[in-house]
Amino acid sequence: MGIFSFTQHGPGRGVKKDARKLKRPFLIFYYLFINLTKFIKMSLLFTLTSLPVVTIGASICGLTYFSYSVAEDKPIFLFSDYFEKFRKNFFKGLFAFLFTLIPLVSFFVCYFNIGRIPHFRNLIFPLLLVNIIVLMMSFYIYPQIIFYDIEFFGIIKNSFIFAMIKLPLNIFVAFIVLLILYLAFLIPHIGYVLSPLFLIAFINYFVTFSVWPTIKKHMEDE
Repeated sequence: MGIFSFTQHGPGRGVKKDARKLKRPFLIFYYLFINLTKFIKMSLLFTLTSLPVVTIGASICGLTYFSYSVAEDKPIFLFSDYFEKFRKNFFKGLFAFLFTLIPLVSFFVCYFNIGRIPHFRNLIFPLLLVNIIVLMMSFYIYPQIIFYDIEFFGIIKNSFIFAMIKLPLNIFVAFIVLLILYLAFLIPHIGYVLSPLFLIAFINYFVTFSVWPTIKKHMEDE
């Protein structure tokens, strides 16, 4: 086992036998292209199952399993596997969602009330830093929820360690994610259409594809 030495996820349904001839940076686009219709279905499914808000964390778990399966070229039953991960990880997913939501809400509360409460100005930078760290931690939280039998606080601890030891990679991934979200916000008519149809699943896939080798190296490989 790796440095974290936790229970590993069970065996999958079998990896496809075709050899990967492309280098990993190109595989992300190859898998995206051959699974494009699945990305659309998953984005729409995520949007629908996230409407109650309290289900967002569980929905991310289902979507992350899809992203993992695509990134690792493993077979998947789209809807049954999605809802299986949704159901099994509902409460941990909810805790993870709240963990990432509270710092974000705190930041915006301070930001939009600086005029009325000047002392909030002193909290803006610390809260911004906290949100950046939590964003990078979130890249690792949901894969651990799905695949490893770890208590929630252990997942948070591991995610913080991953966020720090792979800081350059995490900053790059965070930059790409925020850039995509900014462009979607900048062009709202396109963003409103693409987000539920494609962007949600793509962002999750990009993150999972980028960080999974790190998780596997430290939690599974000898």
